[in-house]
Amino acid sequence: MNDGPEIFVVHQNDGSDVRIGKICRSLSASLENVKFLGWKKGGHAAVDNVGRAQASFYDRQVRNSRATLRSGIGFLLWLLREVYKERPKVIYCVNEEMSFFFGLFRPFLRYKIVCDIFDPIADRKSHSRFYFVYFLVQILGRYFSDRLVVTDRNRLSRLSGSEKNKAIIVENFPECFAEFITPENFEREAGCIYISFVGSLSERRGVSHLLSCLRRAKNLRVLCAGWLYDSAAEEFVKHPQVKYYGVVSAAHSRGVMSVSDFVFCIYDPSIVNNINASPNKIYDAMSVGRPSVINRGLVVSDFIERNRFGFLYDYDSIDSLMSVLLVGSNAVEFNSTGVQKKCCDHYSWEANAARLCGVVESLLH
Repeated sequence: MNDGPEIFVVHQNDGSDVRIGKICRSLSASLENVKFLGWKKGGHAAVDNVGRAQASFYDRQVRNSRATLRSGIGFLLWLLREVYKERPKVIYCVNEEMSFFFGLFRPFLRYKIVCDIFDPIADRKSHSRFYFVYFLVQILGRYFSDRLVVTDRNRLSRLSGSEKNKAIIVENFPECFAEFITPENFEREAGCIYISFVGSLSERRGVSHLLSCLRRAKNLRVLCAGWLYDSAAEEFVKHPQVKYYGVVSAAHSRGVMSVSDFVFCIYDPSIVNNINASPNKIYDAMSVGRPSVINRGLVVSDFIERNRFGFLYDYDSIDSLMSVLLVGSNAVEFNSTGVQKKCCDHYSWEANAARLCGVVESLLH
């Protein structure tokens, strides 16, 4: 009989991903023998983010957190060795490429697969010349999976009939009263407006938009925390109006949000995956009672506007973004307490946890 972990949660991340943390904490609190397998690309491992789950990491640093082909193959081979050695009953994968990989070896190693579709691979690669290959991986990854997990009804509606039959919705909602740790020695400058910019920091995630805003308004301050994915981000955090806290835990990231006036979000609406995204940061902003500032043209934008969880601007218009940021009453009049209460009453992770654990547990027998 195998006394090792029965459930592997696998992600090519260092464990700091917000949703992964919630999944690991929920599974390890309800079920025994849960282990997280991740990748320390930057020498950092967020062991404290996975609750009672065991954790093991592939330790190969990659500049700017971008995996080279060689390192990526090494990670997959390491995962395969871990699975062969410990023989889990269930592998909880993030996205179809990972469930596709494990699906190839399931006939020999005999485990069940859960695929949590954070971002469908075909949507992420919709402009690639190899799109057909990614689309095929997506179809097979879902086919190999015993159960599928999606983040909202919109994602569910985009599955095929057979895929819907084995899918459940586990929304990306925040944990009620989630811990947050404010930055040490933080002091507000009088008359300044603070914007938090957290997560994956890069040109495509809004560096140039924020830089344009800083050039126009000397009273804007940007508080950054997260991974620097490109040279534009590396230069941006050196700006005199920017404070960079580095790669931090989820609790510290929420703390940065909590002392800001706005939480900045941007997603190019020409990319299919962005239109249908369910970003962690907007739910974290809800949990600490701060308004998101996000561009129009996304499914989640309608959710933000309908529930008054933040403010919208036009993606291609710096003037539109500035009009939101520089109206001080937007932040002052935002109903922080009301948002936090609504979050706990209607949009909390705790309501998801039992459903998620029930699905995983059913595959153990």
